Amino acid sequence: MNGYGEVGLGANSAYEVVPVKVSGLTNVATLRLGGYSSYAIRSDGTLWIWGFGLSPGRGILSRNIAAPTRLDLP
Repeated sequence: MNGYGEVGLGANSAYEVVPVKVSGLTNVATLRLGGYSSYAIRSDGTLWIWGFGLSPGRGILSRNIAAPTRLDLP
């Protein structure tokens, strides 16, 4: 599924038939792929997120993100 951009292709689509490489995301140390959102931590310690964004107050995003986006932590 990729209805919320959770595959990280830069666009939403109903379904992806085969696994795809996430463009622009290199040196990944840890990866978590979920049903609605995905996360990666690169070897430099930065956190990258994409996919479903929960409503304000219920998560860190308030919109869907179709491509990996760096999340700067406080």
